[in-house]
Amino acid sequence: MTKYEKFDRLIRELEVISGEIRKNWDSDASGVFCTSLDDSVHYIRKMTERFRDDPSMTAKEKKSALSDFSF
Repeated sequence: MTKYEKFDRLIRELEVISGEIRKNWDSDASGVFCTSLDDSVHYIRKMTERFRDDPSMTAKEKKSALSDFSF
């Protein structure tokens, strides 16, 4: 599994978790948490798409940028 596939999987799992929390916990705290989670998912998606789709970045630059998100 490539690092991009791992990020795609992580994003999908976080979206499911956020949806389940919103559906099952109706409180202000869960709303704040889900908003923060949604913001994080958006950031991860934006950054991985940028690294994946930017033809001007070398493979070494992409690897270095993605190392911030190591898992």
